[in-house]
Amino acid sequence: MAMVAVTISGCGGSNGGQTSDAIEDTGDRTTSSASPTTKAPAAPPAPRFTLPPDVTVEVESPDTGDAGKAAVLHDVEYSVKARIEAVAKGEGSTPHLSRYFTGSAFRYWNDKIEEKRENGETVAGTYRFFGLEVTELKGDVAAARFCEDQSAVYEKTRNTGEVRRDKPLETEVVQITLGAEKSDEGVWQVNRFSWNKGVPACERD
Repeated sequence: MAMVAVTISGCGGSNGGQTSDAIEDTGDRTTSSASPTTKAPAAPPAPRFTLPPDVTVEVESPDTGDAGKAAVLHDVEYSVKARIEAVAKGEGSTPHLSRYFTGSAFRYWNDKIEEKRENGETVAGTYRFFGLEVTELKGDVAAARFCEDQSAVYEKTRNTGEVRRDKPLETEVVQITLGAEKSDEGVWQVNRFSWNKGVPACERD
């Protein structure tokens, strides 16, 4: 199975050290033309996420060979980036979080992010995601899972900028299992999720 590694990081700029980074669509959207004068429809633009300079997201995106599953995984990938963007900003209801989460999943992250902001906490470091897989796809309902490594992500005090590098967010890789539903706009939104530690599929040497 072919894999595409995508790395997103913030970079310094004149707007307080943050710039928007375009997330390129990694799926295969090539279509054949019926004739030389027929043009394939343009792919929708990839969302743009804003990350601070000290936060990086690395995603290993699989080539599923299936257009339906690829569409689900595109939006699942965007959902994790939306969540990290919201944590970094300290805003529980960002446009991206509202776009890629719904129901109990949205409420959970909204509350969790607001709690971190009220406590003056944010994050710094590198998030790593791999093992993305669609486990079920029926009409407008899907299920997926992936592995999340936060061992190089640390608590950061928002006011002082102090990073506690002796305290990673999570020392074990966790497997996230989620459900998603397609919105009226055609976006796959995460509506529920759970996680487990010690899953063999997420273990790496």
